[in-house]
Amino acid sequence: MQNADIIRKGVEYIEQNLKTDITPEELANMAGYSVWHYQRMFAQTVGVPLAAYINRRRLDRALAEICSKRKATDAALEYGFKSYAGFYKAFLRTYGCSPKKYLSIYGTHKSLTEVLTMRTEKELRRVLKNWDVPQDMPINDVRIADGTRTTNNIWQVGKDYILKTEDRAALLRNARVAKAMAKHGLSAAVPVLTINGGEVSGFADFELSERNVRLWDPCYCAAGILSEQHDVENAYDKFPEILEAVLHGYNSEAPLTA
Repeated sequence: MQNADIIRKGVEYIEQNLKTDITPEELANMAGYSVWHYQRMFAQTVGVPLAAYINRRRLDRALAEICSKRKATDAALEYGFKSYAGFYKAFLRTYGCSPKKYLSIYGTHKSLTEVLTMRTEKELRRVLKNWDVPQDMPINDVRIADGTRTTNNIWQVGKDYILKTEDRAALLRNARVAKAMAKHGLSAAVPVLTINGGEVSGFADFELSERNVRLWDPCYCAAGILSEQHDVENAYDKFPEILEAVLHGYNSEAPLTA
């Protein structure tokens, strides 16, 4: 059995048992691997550590139930959080704002069952035909220094492009942010228009943007600072201010503009 199939079974089990105590030992035994090997394989395949993935899925489900008028404390406890305070802190770390702030921005939240999709190079090359770019460029996973894959929905195409798939609303929202930053003279991963003039391709919802990896570090730095400011009033609204300060500091060391 291929690694992707093994991890897919684990993901399906997690989805069916989010209200119970899921342990790494349990999943590793199901797969027939040691806990260490299974957790490493999971992170490389899915793009995030096992514990972080389970936590994210529980937050997602609990938030969806809160949106359906379920009492927040009841939803948090049912999905394995020891208290609403624990749920609240985990939510801040993951989403960068409080549940109330999140819902005030997006209005609602519908939980979607995550399906581990391992796309073949043949499928990705078929998608790439939506853009007027060289079609023979290599397509590779995006990995961090230790070789761990960052996520299962983003690929590096050649030296200059990033191909990403996500739900259409998220892709278009990210595109608006990138264009706004570019308008102010900041280097940003602005979408490359498809051959039909769109920013997102077809039913599968893919986006191709110019590669600009240096922008990610300041953004993650700002988000990390923000996630720790639990006691600051309206902390989420301070993200642009924090990001601006980080960008100025970063720019003094590695210029972000021409």
